[in-house]
Amino acid sequence: MVNTDKAHTSKHYPLAHHAGCKTLHNRDNYTTHRYYKVAADTLLDLERWARIAALNPLRHYQMCSPKEPSSIKPKAIDQRIARDIEQALEGKYLELTPWEMQFFEGLRESLQKDNPLTPRQRIFVIKTLNRLMGIAQR
Repeated sequence: MVNTDKAHTSKHYPLAHHAGCKTLHNRDNYTTHRYYKVAADTLLDLERWARIAALNPLRHYQMCSPKEPSSIKPKAIDQRIARDIEQALEGKYLELTPWEMQFFEGLRESLQKDNPLTPRQRIFVIKTLNRLMGIAQR
């Protein structure tokens, strides 16, 4: 689980905790208007989210010692995005607008030429894919 600030401007966030961390479950720890929590099945997914959505590397809370980071590289993120784009273009998601279809086709072509995506492109792709998969970004 990750705590983070909504503005993504704090050098202290995003901060990963083990899901069983006592600090996440006490009465004094709540998410306020300036902060929110992100959960995922794996630490790798949280690291990917941190680099794409929060634009900061994931920090690890020392008290609960979540697993060591995998030091995910932008190229690995782009490879995962390329697989997701392929699935979207193969018709796995039927809700692509014509503009999204054209955008994804352009990104696929760019990735096939080993051109890295910009952080802004990554954010848009992840948000669009999450919408298509029915995952609400909070």
